[in-house]
Amino acid sequence: MSNKLQRSFREGYEDLEKICRRKCGVSEQGVLAYIERLNTSRPAPDRDEVLPKLARVYDLYQRAGAPVEIPGEQGETKRLYGLSVTREDVRFLKRLGRAIVHRSDPLSVYLRRTKRQRRWKRFLRIALPAFSLLVIAAVVLLILLR
Repeated sequence: MSNKLQRSFREGYEDLEKICRRKCGVSEQGVLAYIERLNTSRPAPDRDEVLPKLARVYDLYQRAGAPVEIPGEQGETKRLYGLSVTREDVRFLKRLGRAIVHRSDPLSVYLRRTKRQRRWKRFLRIALPAFSLLVIAAVVLLILLR
């Protein structure tokens, strides 16, 4: 893994961590909190596609947190991560971060849908009885006017 790719992965993950902390309202382990919330929201769209990738990236970052250091040439140390981080992982981190910010990620879409459903149910609970009373009053009035 090149240093540039390694640095991009770390920066992308740390940015995603901050975004997830804000979204989930936690002070640390934001990505883990996002994974847990996504895991409990079964009908979230694209959940089955995003969750495995996010779990993989989380695992890669956790393993990279404790790198093995070996002595290198001229007194420098090299870090061996032993990980297979790819450009696709870095792209995924950036895409998911943007999606969370723009509220187009699976969890945001799921929460928006359930919020709409709750609003609609509340509207029906309140409006339907009032509407039915209005219809009954109109029918009674029509009957009385005949």
